[in-house]
Amino acid sequence: MADDGGNEAPRLSLLEVIQDKLQNKEPITRLFLVAKVNELGASRADVGAWVRNWLKKEQIEKDVTGLLLTLGPFCVHILESSTRNIVSYLRAIQVDKDASLEDVKVLCCTEQNPHRVFPTWASRLLSVQGASLGTELEHDTTPPADAVWTTYSNMLKIGNRISTVKQSLGSIDGLLNTLKSQVSDLLPTNEQLAIFLASPNYLTLADYLDVYDAPVHILLENELVWPVQAGLTY
Repeated sequence: MADDGGNEAPRLSLLEVIQDKLQNKEPITRLFLVAKVNELGASRADVGAWVRNWLKKEQIEKDVTGLLLTLGPFCVHILESSTRNIVSYLRAIQVDKDASLEDVKVLCCTEQNPHRVFPTWASRLLSVQGASLGTELEHDTTPPADAVWTTYSNMLKIGNRISTVKQSLGSIDGLLNTLKSQVSDLLPTNEQLAIFLASPNYLTLADYLDVYDAPVHILLENELVWPVQAGLTY
């Protein structure tokens, strides 16, 4: 496009467009994980209560949005907040046995999201038929990335539905209390969650924190040589 002087206006790069959208906005990190409920530690209903209490203790209730669904022996959780809050949550569920989660798998964590999908944080306990961990793994032929994307995008569609109801009605309790009938086609199946937990293709919580949160120590080749090489003189 030319300006009034007939000169060609400089074209913006994709990076500049993204930076313009994120200007004066705190970028959102979105975490997506699945886990098995440790019923020896607490009831399934306590999983959501623990997260709510943790948010209150950390004083970040207004900074975190997302949805925690407990389906039979499994749970699926999407969390939206700053990277700092997301990492703090992961550290907390790793060390606090009261979180009542085990076999946690981090399926996806994306940074620099331009906006939130969920209007608030909420949790619901849904009664569904149980599935044995790993029973479907040998029959699964779906590529791991496709399986994660399908479940992840369906959860985001649920978030969009919740946001629409929030804007029009002001309250989302009615929708959350009838999720099984309202968005049954978008809810993950117990079989799929069991596959996520049994498959070695997805990062465990410990592996994720070791890769993305642990301090980085790089051992240089000259540190393994004796005597130590003299430094360069410029």
